[in-house]
Amino acid sequence: MLVRRMESIDVEQVTALCEQFGYPASREEVEERFHHLQRLREHQIFVAETNAGVNGWIHVHGIHSLSSPPYVEIRGIVVDSQYRQQGVGRLLMTEAENWALANGYRVVRLRSGTQRPESHHFYPKLGYEQTKTQHHYQKVLWEF
Repeated sequence: MLVRRMESIDVEQVTALCEQFGYPASREEVEERFHHLQRLREHQIFVAETNAGVNGWIHVHGIHSLSSPPYVEIRGIVVDSQYRQQGVGRLLMTEAENWALANGYRVVRLRSGTQRPESHHFYPKLGYEQTKTQHHYQKVLWEF
């Protein structure tokens, strides 16, 4: 198992993983987002790969805020359903933590939806503590 930075050649497999996890997007949308994020220093995307191809990805984002010390937020993590419970998620999280440390961040945060109870057992095993429960609000300013 190899964990490495995402490259353009991974877009198709990453798109399929997004769809599998309930984040529907076209290949073109994922490619456009990837190329935008690739130019931003405070973002990084890693993939987990075997000879069979990409079987997981993680997106990390370094955040600076007036209300807290700098931290890294996991913006997304997906592991192919055929590779869950095999250490892929752990490898991706370790890579995210290493990136955070290498870039001077002391804290890693993430959000986990209530519809994903299996992940609520995964993160504490890695040392993560649930620090709060919150409501998420959104306002669409214009339609595509």
